[in-house]
Amino acid sequence: MYGSKPFYKKSPFWVGVSIVVPLLLFLISFRQEVGAIIRLLYFHSWEVFFEPDTMEAMVVLLYNLIFCFGLVFLFWLILISAQAILPIINVDEVFRTAFHLVVYLLGWHGAAVFIKDGKIIGTPEELRRSGPGVVVVDFNSAVVLEEQVPSPGLNTAFLNIFMDFFSWLGLSDRYQSPRICNKGITFIRPLERIRAVVDLRNQFRMQSNNRAYTRDGIEIITNVFCGFTIGQDADVLQVTYAGEKVADNLRVVTFEHLEDGRLKVKELSDELDLQDREEIHRNTWLQIRRNQMLDYFDPPKIEPFPKFDPDRIFAAVSSQARDDKKELVPWDELPALVAVDVYRKILSENNYDDFYRQPSDPQVFPLNEIKKKMRIRMRNNGILSYQLVLHRSPRVSLEEGADYSQDALWVSQIEPFITSKPLRERGIKVLFSGFTDLTPVSEDVLKKRLESWRAPWVQEARIQQSQRDVQALLTRSHAYAQAQQELVNKLEQVLQGNQLMEEALATRVLQALEAASLDSRTRQLLPANTLEVMRSLRDWIG
Repeated sequence: MYGSKPFYKKSPFWVGVSIVVPLLLFLISFRQEVGAIIRLLYFHSWEVFFEPDTMEAMVVLLYNLIFCFGLVFLFWLILISAQAILPIINVDEVFRTAFHLVVYLLGWHGAAVFIKDGKIIGTPEELRRSGPGVVVVDFNSAVVLEEQVPSPGLNTAFLNIFMDFFSWLGLSDRYQSPRICNKGITFIRPLERIRAVVDLRNQFRMQSNNRAYTRDGIEIITNVFCGFTIGQDADVLQVTYAGEKVADNLRVVTFEHLEDGRLKVKELSDELDLQDREEIHRNTWLQIRRNQMLDYFDPPKIEPFPKFDPDRIFAAVSSQARDDKKELVPWDELPALVAVDVYRKILSENNYDDFYRQPSDPQVFPLNEIKKKMRIRMRNNGILSYQLVLHRSPRVSLEEGADYSQDALWVSQIEPFITSKPLRERGIKVLFSGFTDLTPVSEDVLKKRLESWRAPWVQEARIQQSQRDVQALLTRSHAYAQAQQELVNKLEQVLQGNQLMEEALATRVLQALEAASLDSRTRQLLPANTLEVMRSLRDWIG
């Protein structure tokens, strides 16, 4: 931490300087008195003790040690506490830091640790120390302190009296267990211990090599992941009734802001489970009956910076679940375990072929719809808020694709969902979730899947090939009939209107046949030896 700083800018250097310099000034200023005391210690004689110079030196030194040095020491405490030890921000923290510095000098101090990014920076020996301590928490973290129950006895009674006295002086916090503390300095009471530390930033966890079964009994292995946080406000779902105002008709509405200030209903999606629908319907129906609806306003945007919420932090830390081995699961491992359960349930609801079936719309991939379903279920499992949006006219329902003026809409108050769910109870917000490629454990499944995938394409190819063969056969037959008709026409021309001898007539017929066989279109329909047969006939006739 200090490796890049020069020595004169390091806190330990200035702490040493603040001790050594006053000590040297004291020895130089009272060198005669100090010498008299040294002479007394050297001779060990009562005569030297009662000498006027010795008595005067003792009085001067005692006065300066008690009053002057005490003031210097107090000034030193305040100076060091305000400048060189902790990142204090007000006068109260200066005096409390000075008090803990005195405790540290006397060896009565407890743990002094630093919390950074949700992790404790400190040695195990430091964490085991008992007594007043201090914790410095960074902007991204929070710490949960818990007061231990002391054993009954006289020491405990005196300790309680002293702690009440120090609390009255403002040098110690009053009793509170558990105590959730945010960024900055937190002074630990003597019996307090660090129960847990929390990282308020977005978290990511993955459960690798999870095995599950589809509805048709195929074993699948994949990795399931989840992103979550307890340092961010809940998302607000805008909901409306698609038709009659009953719980089953509640839909999540997504608006698009147009340039003229109107709102276009981009999508009405069925994303809510039954319990959340009933909660919305029950609560908002009362607001409608009591005329508590408001003019339309957009939900607030989610701030990207970590937000400190002591109730959610306490719920996450204190409500620990147990895994299959009956062991306590840290709060930041629970979302991934819940994601695995949701993934297995979704997988059991579908056959393996449903993930890759050929849809009617080539732009739709079935597996993406399955992942979207898991993402929605996980989101609904965490903290969420809702806002009902209605048209001011009771007979008008919002329709997908239509646009409305903001003055024509009214909304309910933004309310959080309170229906009990594993992650919602612990104040955890789910940011995203999903799973990687689905890999069957058995290789035969992939082979069968490949054959199943090829079958419709092969069948389609065969059908198209058959259609082409039929078309070619029809074309060939038509050409053959046309060639026959042309040959018949030529023979009719030869035989009609010609009074020739039989030999000459045969020659003319043979010439007509040769002319027809030399045509490129007709030749494709004749046997390969047709020309040779024609030549043989010519030679025989000639």
